[in-house]
Amino acid sequence: MAFEETAVKAAIAAFKEAFRAYKKVSARKEQEKLLSGAIRELLKLSPDITAAEAKILAAEALGQSPSETLLHAKRIAKAVKADRKRKAARKKKPVRRKKVATKKSRRKKTPARKKRVTAGKKKSKRSKMSRNQ
Repeated sequence: MAFEETAVKAAIAAFKEAFRAYKKVSARKEQEKLLSGAIRELLKLSPDITAAEAKILAAEALGQSPSETLLHAKRIAKAVKADRKRKAARKKKPVRRKKVATKKSRRKKTPARKKRVTAGKKKSKRSKMSRNQ
């Protein structure tokens, strides 16, 4: 009986260790799958940031040590968020630049009209009318 008990305990310990190793490998594969999906989402033309962040959080929740891919995904998510904020700020407040007059847009000054000089002094009708009154 002693031999059987030790053999059974050893077998159970070996199975537990095998299951732990399989769990680590499967968790690592699952984490990589989630992170690759998150990075793929973030690199799209119009990414869904919340979905990508949810995948990153799910990958963290698996309990694996932070990998290079996880840190890379976090960095990309942060950059995409900052870019989206910058674009939103530009849409709200358009940058106004001072209008500088160029040579073409400047108004040409017209010379003052010169009075016509005639040989004899003619009086206008208005001046005659004002005398009659």
